[in-house]
Amino acid sequence: MTEEELRKLKEAEEKKRLEGLYLMQIEDYCNIRFKEPYPSGIALALENLVKMDPLKFGIASEKIADMSITYANSNGSATGGSSGLPDFILTWINPYRRPFIMSDKKKKYYDDGRR
Repeated sequence: MTEEELRKLKEAEEKKRLEGLYLMQIEDYCNIRFKEPYPSGIALALENLVKMDPLKFGIASEKIADMSITYANSNGSATGGSSGLPDFILTWINPYRRPFIMSDKKKKYYDDGRR
């Protein structure tokens, strides 16, 4: 294998690993489990999350000339609050969110009604 092929293989493995981690975070947020093929909102969120720099999630604004960075506050005004996900990602996954019930129930698998 050439170095280029090895680099591409490592990138693909890293993307798959990140996708799995983000899927677990989305499943915790939605209180539901997803199987492949993922619903469109979940697939879109995973694709964008893997491409994004997670250190930029909490940044509300940046000024290069003054070297100033404004971070979102803890109430989630510029990001998803305690979920740690950006607002635009939350708008894609919120339709799949299931209420948290105060019991010992496990997360259910998502059922979109298609058979």
